[in-house]
Amino acid sequence: MKKILFLVVLLVCSQALLFSQDTTAHKSIFFIRPYIENGVNFIQDEELQELYETKSMFYLGLGVQIGHPQVSKVIPFIQYSGSDCKSDNFIDRDDQDSRKLEIEQILLGAIFPMIKSNEMYYNLKFAYCFSRIKETAHDISDIAQGMVMGISIEKSLFGHSRIFADLSYCFQQIDSLSLKDFNTVTLSVGFIY
Repeated sequence: MKKILFLVVLLVCSQALLFSQDTTAHKSIFFIRPYIENGVNFIQDEELQELYETKSMFYLGLGVQIGHPQVSKVIPFIQYSGSDCKSDNFIDRDDQDSRKLEIEQILLGAIFPMIKSNEMYYNLKFAYCFSRIKETAHDISDIAQGMVMGISIEKSLFGHSRIFADLSYCFQQIDSLSLKDFNTVTLSVGFIY
């Protein structure tokens, strides 16, 4: 946990060093940008796909970015997200007639604007992932840790706000279980204020 906090402090401090100057006002620009995104988490484990009779789960995320691609080379962010799926075709025990998979995540990471083209920004994203996973078919209720890597495209909307599309891969592993793969591929769209 100390390493994570150190990483967040390091990212925020590096952000402060990388702020650009507004040429008209000669003041540092500092953006705290809330965002919302939704989309689909694609389950990578074939056994889970068969158990829940689906390859995907609805995904919703809320977060805050510190910085803007026009002025920042590194944009730290923190995000909370959740996704779940349910199957009602499961009668295995007397007290349970359905099975459910829930994944709640907290991401701490950074976005790196790479290319700008006509008010569009192409970004790389890297994050540490802390997840709470509940899976009823195997009585799993545990914590997973992992990494997220992704790419995104942002387009200017009005003022400093933007819309974006994101594709990312989440590698997450439960320490006590090596038999379950809870990795996901996330495809989402969102709005940054």
